[in-house]
Amino acid sequence: MKILDLLFHFAELLAAIFGTVYVVRYREDTPTRYFVIFLWITVFVEVIGGISGYIGRWESFSFLEDTFLEKNAWLYNLYSIISYCVYFLFFKYNIRGRNNYRIINIIIVTFIVSSIGYLIFSKEFFEVQSSFIMIIGTLLLMTVIFIYFFQLLQSDRILDIGSSIVFYVAAGALVMHLCITPLLIFIQFFSIEKSPEFVEVFTIIIPCTIIFTYTCYSIGFLVCISHKKLYRKNKSYS
Repeated sequence: MKILDLLFHFAELLAAIFGTVYVVRYREDTPTRYFVIFLWITVFVEVIGGISGYIGRWESFSFLEDTFLEKNAWLYNLYSIISYCVYFLFFKYNIRGRNNYRIINIIIVTFIVSSIGYLIFSKEFFEVQSSFIMIIGTLLLMTVIFIYFFQLLQSDRILDIGSSIVFYVAAGALVMHLCITPLLIFIQFFSIEKSPEFVEVFTIIIPCTIIFTYTCYSIGFLVCISHKKLYRKNKSYS
């Protein structure tokens, strides 16, 4: 495993640990708690997905050859649906206004129905990570994030933007999906024999983007923990 792969796995684990400390110590709101659970699910999925890469190489996993577990496309297709839904719901409960709630509810229903329907009729579920899910999921997530940023600019909450975990999640998710989704789609049409340069760029940009995103989450949790400590300290002196 390359050093970049180890670093992005470490970044994911670190974000989950810092998030756990934050929600356990300060009993944060329910959306943040569920987001931290999602971070642990991400760590678990990466471990399971990594194991599938050793099927056929290690005798211990030889019994899994020629089964659906030999490929991890099914795992990441499920994870993609869950991932986008978690982000949709996380921002939904951090955005105000009935109209915005309705828009995000429509987005969630549209995404789930279209994604499941596509996987059923395309037969891609066990074969390849679905480009359709990534494209529609990213477009809809960008819509939700822009709603959050637009509302943030119009409210007093922008004054406390640095101490809001929602801002760090929005920034990290925006960068990750805008960078990774196009590459994951294009890599399906390239091979190391036909385009070694593209594959090399892919293997560098993907882990670097993931490292940036989950480091962003970790920094967000650490800043929020520091802010909570300072608030409690000031309150005790008043």
